[in-house]
Amino acid sequence: MSEAEPQPRPDGTLDPELRAALGRIARVPQLLVACDYDGTLAPLVDDPTRAEPLPEAVAAVRALATLPQTTVAVVSGRALRDLATLSRLPSEVHLVGSHGSEFDLGFIQRLAPDLIELRGRLLAELAEISRDHPGVRLEAKPASVAVHVRGVDPAVSERAMDAVRHGPASWPDIYVTHGKDVVELSLIATDKGAAVGALRVQASPRHAASSTCSPSCAHLRVLQVATSSQPRGSSRWAHGRAHEASVRCATPPSAPCPAAAGSPPSRSTAAQHAPGGCRSKPDGG
Repeated sequence: MSEAEPQPRPDGTLDPELRAALGRIARVPQLLVACDYDGTLAPLVDDPTRAEPLPEAVAAVRALATLPQTTVAVVSGRALRDLATLSRLPSEVHLVGSHGSEFDLGFIQRLAPDLIELRGRLLAELAEISRDHPGVRLEAKPASVAVHVRGVDPAVSERAMDAVRHGPASWPDIYVTHGKDVVELSLIATDKGAAVGALRVQASPRHAASSTCSPSCAHLRVLQVATSSQPRGSSRWAHGRAHEASVRCATPPSAPCPAAAGSPPSRSTAAQHAPGGCRSKPDGG
């Protein structure tokens, strides 16, 4: 940990840098908050089917979803049906599965016939590898299959991953994504960032056509605060457990605060009453 990183405060108040960032996003007319599921809302576990969200994380997401002019989403690599079952989040929270490609449960029905056939061959080949390597688990999704080796004997895991690399992962038109103790083979290219971009357009369509609101411009910012796996004392630590958020600023940093211009406050009340929250006026966050 470098000395430049913000330090947690014994009295539970927020680090000034994080407090300033919260103040900025509290003044945004339209806010999109997007986070991952595994390792963020839920801890990483050996069995993916038992990755239940932390109660504090669920409470925070629910609270965010009730705020005015605020859109909240969970973008996960999990299949959408599994994400909905495990997270048990309300309908006010947008769920996006399969690394950003699955916005609704009818996704698989729209796959081309050749992709459906390829998925069948992929699943059969990986199932054979799994049978030959005890402990290796498969997670079948609408357009991909994930191979999990968390908790598997290292020698067995290495052999299984080698079989995957030299087998289905080498097939043409298969997209491979590596994670911690998991490799995912997909029929289509996926991009969580693109999914966040699509959500941003849905949340604030009047800004979507403006060239100043492209993902590469200064008005698209990322606020990174604590995840469940971040140590206290790091620059991403905050009071309690917080989340990684992709934040779209609809007004330039130099623009006046909407509340100061006479607009009704949007998120100040929730921010002011949050534990250790910023209490600056007129629209403190």
